[in-house]
Amino acid sequence: MGAQDKRLVYTGGYTIPTLMGSGETVPPACPGIICFEWDAQHGTLQQKNIFREAVNPSWVEADPEGKYLYSVSELKDFAWENPNSKEAPSGTAGGSFVSAWRIGPEGDLTYLGSQATGGSDACHLLVSPNGKYLVCSNFSGGSVSLFPIREDHSLAPMSFLIRHTGHGTDPARQRSAHAHQAILAPDGKHLYISDLGLDRLVCYEADWENGILKKPETGDSSWQDIACLPGQGGRHAVFDSRGAYLYQMAEITCEVNVYRYDKENGCAERIQTLPALKEGTSPEGTLGAAIHIHDNGKWLYVSVRGTNSEHDLLVFFSIEADGRLVKRQTVWAGGKIPRDFSISPDGKYLLCGTADSSRITVFAIDAQEGTLSEHWKTDEAGGVTRIAFLG
Repeated sequence: MGAQDKRLVYTGGYTIPTLMGSGETVPPACPGIICFEWDAQHGTLQQKNIFREAVNPSWVEADPEGKYLYSVSELKDFAWENPNSKEAPSGTAGGSFVSAWRIGPEGDLTYLGSQATGGSDACHLLVSPNGKYLVCSNFSGGSVSLFPIREDHSLAPMSFLIRHTGHGTDPARQRSAHAHQAILAPDGKHLYISDLGLDRLVCYEADWENGILKKPETGDSSWQDIACLPGQGGRHAVFDSRGAYLYQMAEITCEVNVYRYDKENGCAERIQTLPALKEGTSPEGTLGAAIHIHDNGKWLYVSVRGTNSEHDLLVFFSIEADGRLVKRQTVWAGGKIPRDFSISPDGKYLLCGTADSSRITVFAIDAQEGTLSEHWKTDEAGGVTRIAFLG
């Protein structure tokens, strides 16, 4: 068995009861950051370690070098009193922060320290293209913060913070800004923040040497914010490998937007919007979640979470030559509340975590058609909100 047949996988979730922007309270089903070993030959996972020191690590992000891991602690408060302590914070005292971990040869984690995010409900992380900065999106705070990554890969205090202002059209979900994800433009020099509260992908020009974001100086038709439809509540988005199309999952309406994208000047034209739900199904009681493109560039998958198991779904679309989508398959996600999933590096499997079922279900991806079939599952995964492959 080759070295690439065995990989480490890290998962995160909620370790304490947490009130969501949607009004739901997530149960404390996750014990901390969990390390698994992925067996690519058999399409299975084996649990190796649990790191219980992590508090509400709802998003974990592996460094591109494959030797370090970063995690958020998604909490309401952000006034952590001791950000430079060498002991991982525990319990609920401390507030919203980001942490750095060194990964050992057996997947063990050594705590390198934490920094306050300057915003509440930190929910997403992104490492800059040059590996010098960590970008954190703070959902309830509607803010984005940047942290210098030191030579030892610990985090220096925040170098930059920007808060979004405004609101959307949904009085219940969009009374203020809600930064949900940072996504790199294909040029690597611009950054979009998917803001659920503003119905926009907010565009910034990034200075990755100095850790600064600024609104780009644009003409009438270049590097503008990208608008969703009013009330959609854009959650996460992904570019295709060519940078020619952008696909966005809307949380509130459970729709997918397709944009034709000009990577030379950042112009985006919405060319399609289609529902992720089954035809005739109301979006009431459902929430759009994750969105990922297969490495072959031909298949796109999204997850939907709902108030009952019938609404906990994975949906498969084929990507046509003109970038538009055709819905091909809808399957049960294997558990309740599929907030995140990941496609294995070899493209043969889709791993779906469920936050309320403490389960990871592995689906085989048909090599010719892209369709999903349940392959394997474990009920000892803890409540999973994020699945990150190492390397």
